[in-house]
Amino acid sequence: MDDLKLLGLQRAEFEASKRLETISLRLQFAIVIVSILVIAMPQEWVSYVGGILNFILAIFWKVFSIKGRRSHYIAERARRAVLLSEGLGVDVTGKLYSDIHMQFTVSESDGRKHEEPKYYEAHGPPGYARLANMLQESAFWSKHLFDKCANKYWWMFGIGMIISLVVLSLTPTVTQGFPSLMITEIFCVLLTWLVTGDLFTTALRFTTAARAVDDVENRLNRALSEKNRNNDIIMGTSKYSHEKRH
Repeated sequence: MDDLKLLGLQRAEFEASKRLETISLRLQFAIVIVSILVIAMPQEWVSYVGGILNFILAIFWKVFSIKGRRSHYIAERARRAVLLSEGLGVDVTGKLYSDIHMQFTVSESDGRKHEEPKYYEAHGPPGYARLANMLQESAFWSKHLFDKCANKYWWMFGIGMIISLVVLSLTPTVTQGFPSLMITEIFCVLLTWLVTGDLFTTALRFTTAARAVDDVENRLNRALSEKNRNNDIIMGTSKYSHEKRH
């Protein structure tokens, strides 16, 4: 098996997953915008067109969301195969390799752009020590990436919540009648999306993942400093793979 080729395809698949999830989030935001336009323009034909458009957008949102999660799952399978091959020296061949390779949604040319011979800095002969070092390195960068993404989404969520709550509290004193009701309905839609939509759930997911990966990194640190560490390294590998999938 060509580990470098598999590594490139794995990284390209992660990038594809990221793009698909970004499109999914934008489609969800588009649904909110259409809903706001329907409220702001209470004509019958606008409600009719908005309902159809939101139905179509919701279908595409779900399609891209499912495709993004699928790409992430495929990339995780490939990542585990690379870790087993380079870390433990396990020869991933035959049906297992073919099954992983055929599931990729990215092309081999996309994979070649992400091939990096020294992607992992861990050296030494294959074994539990090298696997632990590779996992530790991956967990370190994943933790900081998750924290960075979580901060970004929490800031977006917090700013949106503050603006919505301020507008809702000031609307009755500034406007009266229909404009006041319309503005209230619009910002209630925004608040609902902020709490139930991907903005809040994604921020929470990144925060939870960062803390879980940090726990895995600490376990690996302890395992590397102990003599009987093989079981801890295997458990750390399993837990890290589980957290990355979520």
